[in-house]
Amino acid sequence: MVTDVGMGRAGIVMGLEVSRLARNNADWHRLLEICALADTLILNEDGIYDPASFNDRLLLGLKGTMSEAELSFTFSKRDYEAAF
Repeated sequence: MVTDVGMGRAGIVMGLEVSRLARNNADWHRLLEICALADTLILNEDGIYDPASFNDRLLLGLKGTMSEAELSFTFSKRDYEAAF
């Protein structure tokens, strides 16, 4: 997918909860940057975003950060519950 976006062969990345595509924030922000450079839009269940736009990139970045934090909290909670 990243190759197609980077080569300009994709006009839009579509998916449900696309911020969960990456397991860590660095991968997510790298995808946002590639999409911005290639003029590729991102479609989520919430709407269509243009990573070249500051506001859309900010919102998508926050969504990725929240997904990463949620994943971390889920594992922390599971480890905590397993200990007791």
